[in-house]
Amino acid sequence: MMIKTEVFLDSIKKSDLTDIQKWFSDEQFLKNYHYEIIRETSLKSLKKLYIKNNEKVYRPFAIRLEGEDEIVGITELFDISDKNRTAWISVGIGNGRFQGKGYGKQAMIQTIDYAFNKLNLRKLQLAVIGYNDKAISLYEGLGFVKEGAFRKLVLFDNKEYDLNLYGILKQEWKQGK
Repeated sequence: MMIKTEVFLDSIKKSDLTDIQKWFSDEQFLKNYHYEIIRETSLKSLKKLYIKNNEKVYRPFAIRLEGEDEIVGITELFDISDKNRTAWISVGIGNGRFQGKGYGKQAMIQTIDYAFNKLNLRKLQLAVIGYNDKAISLYEGLGFVKEGAFRKLVLFDNKEYDLNLYGILKQEWKQGK
């Protein structure tokens, strides 16, 4: 079977929650997705987070391959501030079969476009652990600029890592396209 190269963003469905629950129980996925242990992984708590959420401050999306229904990852806009017109952004390809194929980049581009063009935000920011070179390369390649770091915030396998903070402004995104 040939893997398709295009992804689209979709709402997260109840049927996706089992896959997301598996990802949140996978240490390999979590070590790159989030610097804290995700404690609430019951289907009930995931349903509340992803399906019954407050869209005013949180917009999660399922990443799917064109023509397919299977979820391959998630991307999120969170802590959306109407007043400041800012939000945090994240992406994770949870299904290992689809990692390293550029789907995260495609999903980020679509999410950034949505944030700037549909929600009319003026800035997006993200946090990435210092050891995640692939993600750092992706974010910098998309035009995100390192704005600082929380030094030695993350402790993983008894090693300390910085949590790097990145941001991109709407005009920088437009200029880079």
